[in-house]
Amino acid sequence: MGGSVRTKVSNLSVAVGAGHARMEDPTAGRSLACVAQYDDRPTVPQTVLHTRRACELEPGCVYFGLGDLPRLGLNSTVLPTWPVYWRKVAFAALLLRSGQCALLISLDADAVMGAAGTSWFQLELSTRPHAAMLLSGDPPCWPSQNRFCAGVFALVASPLGLEIMSTWLAAYPERHWHQSSGGSWVCTSGHHRKPCVWAGPEYEQQAFVDSVMVVPRYRDAILHVPACQLNTACASRAEAAARSVGACHFMGVSKYHVAEGYLRSFEDGVQTGDTITSDTFCSPNATFRQFGRTRTCRLHDMRTRGSLFANLDPGSARRSNNSMNLGSNTSSNSSSSQSNGFLRQMN
Repeated sequence: MGGSVRTKVSNLSVAVGAGHARMEDPTAGRSLACVAQYDDRPTVPQTVLHTRRACELEPGCVYFGLGDLPRLGLNSTVLPTWPVYWRKVAFAALLLRSGQCALLISLDADAVMGAAGTSWFQLELSTRPHAAMLLSGDPPCWPSQNRFCAGVFALVASPLGLEIMSTWLAAYPERHWHQSSGGSWVCTSGHHRKPCVWAGPEYEQQAFVDSVMVVPRYRDAILHVPACQLNTACASRAEAAARSVGACHFMGVSKYHVAEGYLRSFEDGVQTGDTITSDTFCSPNATFRQFGRTRTCRLHDMRTRGSLFANLDPGSARRSNNSMNLGSNTSSNSSSSQSNGFLRQMN
C-alpha cells in the first residue's frame, strides 16, 4: 500500500509542473499567503463566500477553492478520487507544491479567517524559528479532545513543510476505503470489515497524529496554538477580536446556529452575541443563549438548522461529507490506479 500511495503523491507534482502556469501576482514581488477551502457542494456555504471576500480584500492573500485550479493550469481531475476527508489534504498539497504559496492556510468549509487575516498566522509562525506548520487540537468543549484538529491548519512551503505534507498523504489507508456504486465512500476495518470508528486512524486527522506527530524532527517544527484561537466557534466579530483568533471554526451544530450570528455581526447596525462572552466557547462545559434558545457546543443534534447550510438536511450533509464526485461511479480499482500516480509525483 505504501508504494502505491507514494505514486499518487508523485503524480501531483508532475501535474503541477506540466501546467507551467504561474498565476499573475497582483502584489508582484511579494510572498503570497494562500487560503484554501475544499468544498464540492452545488450551493456554496456563506462561510466560504465570507472567507473568499476577506482574502480578496487583503494584499498578498490568494484564495483557492476547487474551482480556482485553472489559475494554475490545472483542474480537479488531477486530484485522486479519495473520500473528502483525504481529498482536502490532497488539495492543500497541490497548492503547497505549486510554487505560488509561501504559506498555505487550509480551512474546512465551516471555518472563516479571523479579522487579522493571514498576518495572524505569519506572526505566530515567526515566534518559532524554522517552524513549518501551525495547528491546534479540538475546542475545549468538544467531546473528543484530539491533539490535532484538521479543520484549520497552516503549512510553510519549506522543504520540511513539503515533507510533512508528503508523509501525511502517504498515510492514506487505501485498503480501508471504497466507493459504492452510488458514489458514497465507506470505511471498513478489521477482519470482519466492520465500519471504521469515526475520526479513527483511517481518517486524515488521526492519521496525521499517528504518522507525522510521532516523528521527532517533525514535532520540533510544529507550532501548537490554543484551540480557542484557531479551531473554535466565534459568536461575533467583537467576540472573536476579544480572544485574538486566527480563525473561527464552526464545528458540529455551531455551523447551523452560531455561524449565522457571526456573519450577521459584519452587517451595519446588527448586534449579535450579546449574551456570549469571550470565554464561552473556551469552556469545557459551556452553554449559551442565542436566537432565543440555549445551546451547547457539545451538541451534535443537527435536526434544528439555521439558514447557513439550509440546502442540506442531516442525511444530505452526511452524504456530502462522505462522498466525492457523486456523478461518477469510479470503481475502487480505478481509484487505486489514479492515487498511485498522484502520490508518486508528490515525492
